[in-house]
Amino acid sequence: MNTRDGRLITVILPTGAGHGLLEKLVTQKGLTTVFLHHARGTGLSGVLKRKGLAQQIEKDILVAAVPTDTLDDIIGFVYEEGGVGKPHGGFIYIETLNALRGGAPVSLPSSSPSEGYGGE
Repeated sequence: MNTRDGRLITVILPTGAGHGLLEKLVTQKGLTTVFLHHARGTGLSGVLKRKGLAQQIEKDILVAAVPTDTLDDIIGFVYEEGGVGKPHGGFIYIETLNALRGGAPVSLPSSSPSEGYGGE
């Protein structure tokens, strides 16, 4: 995938929902750059009224690089298969991939480690 023609999607999901979605994106949609992370934190909605204690909430964070020409299909797939369309099912962020790291594409040297790097 050309990094200048892609989008980065970040999907916030209930705990436990990310692994299955990651597997489906790889096996059914052919994505190769998909990562799963976990997050935990508190927010205003997590404060218990009577005791004033904050409740920690965990979420799965799925991040994937998606070619622009398949973006609509992938977003629809995530929406349905990931349960994002259901109440408390999560939400999706979409951003241009070339906005990351100043827009410089990432590339590895063409030589193998045994040949040395840097064209030597």
